[in-house]
Amino acid sequence: MTSTSTSTSTSTSTSTSTRPSTIRTLRLQRGQAVHAAFDAGTVLHVAAGALVLREPMHWLAGTVVAPVRRLDEGQCHTLAQGGGCVLEAVDGDVELLQHAPAACWLGLWRRWWRPATLA
Repeated sequence: MTSTSTSTSTSTSTSTSTRPSTIRTLRLQRGQAVHAAFDAGTVLHVAAGALVLREPMHWLAGTVVAPVRRLDEGQCHTLAQGGGCVLEAVDGDVELLQHAPAACWLGLWRRWWRPATLA
């Protein structure tokens, strides 16, 4: 009986650890710049340091606009459109957390599908 409960707890911890994560960490050293592609709806959270974010160019009322934002430690920014961005560390080393948006079908699946154990 003890071995059965051990195998049950092992399978539970295995299923939890294999769950895919939608958070990625990016570390930059002071002065380092990186080009990265992001999807629309991605949330960028600066966990440490400060960076300058150069978003993709887009048209606004017949004019090309290239938004530039400074994000300090603790600040977040949601990208309205996807594309290539430039991230540059300006104040010390930067740790950036990238929260990728969930796919539309995934949200619907979670909303309508319920395991028998939760019902």
